[in-house]
Amino acid sequence: MMRLVTLSVLPWSLVMLGCREEPLKPVETGFTDTGESVDADGAGSPASADCDDLDAASFPGASETCDGVDNNCDGAIDEDSLGLGATCPATDCVTLLLGDPSLSSGTYWIDPDGSGSAVEVSCDMSTDSGGWTLVFHIYDHAGMSQDDFYSLFSHNAFTDEDWSLSGGGVVSGLPSGLTTLDGQGALNVGRLAGLWDDVRMTCSQSDSDSTEEHFAQVNGYVTTNGSPYWAMSGGLLGSVANGTSYSVDSTLNSFSLSTVWHDNETDTQNSGHYLCDYTNSGSSGTTQFSFCYTDFLNNDNSLDHGDTIVGISFGHQNGSDSWSTGFSGECGNMGTDYLSDSGTFSIWVR
Repeated sequence: MMRLVTLSVLPWSLVMLGCREEPLKPVETGFTDTGESVDADGAGSPASADCDDLDAASFPGASETCDGVDNNCDGAIDEDSLGLGATCPATDCVTLLLGDPSLSSGTYWIDPDGSGSAVEVSCDMSTDSGGWTLVFHIYDHAGMSQDDFYSLFSHNAFTDEDWSLSGGGVVSGLPSGLTTLDGQGALNVGRLAGLWDDVRMTCSQSDSDSTEEHFAQVNGYVTTNGSPYWAMSGGLLGSVANGTSYSVDSTLNSFSLSTVWHDNETDTQNSGHYLCDYTNSGSSGTTQFSFCYTDFLNNDNSLDHGDTIVGISFGHQNGSDSWSTGFSGECGNMGTDYLSDSGTFSIWVR
């Protein structure tokens, strides 16, 4: 016999009461919510205004120091100190300009290869958008001697060492820097390997003259010459084939040309000192670096010894002749004339 069991239906409100979860409890954080922004580093600036709230040395209004950090939260790094002294050198002039596009041309400290040997150089921050680093400069040739250079370095590649014309003679290093009309010699361009692509050369036929009487600029010099360029020398002299031509912006050379040619030789023989001239073809040229207004290797013009926009070379081989004790140069179309231990010459890279 089956027994019927009658279940009583409880009110729905009681059922729900029995299923109700415990109320959520607040998470203990150890902080009291005061409604103010967090200042994690204790620098006095809330996290919403502090550019690095984990670094107490970085906050709005802090003094900018040379540490590669934006200390004062203005969006710039080391802007009050980078490049202004030997203890805080920049990599090069382009780096300075990128960090502060308002910088003027002048002298700055750089250490391009991070060797710890910072040097004061001139930076041109205006020509063709600026960022140019001076790597070669001669303006008062007194005491300049190729013999002295060779005795120091055992070669004649005058762009490929740190050297100065100082105290009436050639010395290794750049104790007085390389600055326009205030420091002569060269910054070894190999120290800037991988940092530059454009080259600009300027000259005046007068000593101690910053006027660019003639000039030639080749943008993409390294890119055009390809990756073997750095493997070959990392420098300027002998880095590319003599007679190489470049398509250029005609506004960036004093002859308004769309093509310029390159006289680039490291041979120290001394028959044929004329820059940008056929007589320097083959193996009997001097160590020279020039930009030319004709295809000089295919232009045997005996009446015009040199088709030069701007160029400079060592004028003799170890004292074996009397052309010049130091540099010979040409600045513009000088016909059969040339500059012997005189003139102002500069090479810039960026």
